[in-house]
Amino acid sequence: MAARLFLLLSLGVLLDLHSTHGAVSWGIGECPNGAKPGDSWYIEGQCGKCDCREGSYSCYSCGAYAIDFDVNMCYHYRDSTKQYPECCNPIVRCRGDVGFNETLFQQFGGVTN
Repeated sequence: MAARLFLLLSLGVLLDLHSTHGAVSWGIGECPNGAKPGDSWYIEGQCGKCDCREGSYSCYSCGAYAIDFDVNMCYHYRDSTKQYPECCNPIVRCRGDVGFNETLFQQFGGVTN
């Protein structure tokens, strides 16, 4: 278990360094929920996708991003209506931008004066 965790963390760091969508987990043995080798599925309620292979499966989800923006004017979010990997892309909206929403600005940590 410790070796698996180390590999997961190492792989996640490597993927993040290359600016790709970057959290990966996997399992050995049968695929969950009756999936067969060659099947792929999106993770319900999350931004992620899994692939089934012979004797194992892999699941991918979003990594971490560092986004530089003015928290007094902007907020960021991800579009949960899109499927992986498009749902990972951060969206930044600032006052004056088309689509700026004051309620979302308050909800996602905007600082007001």
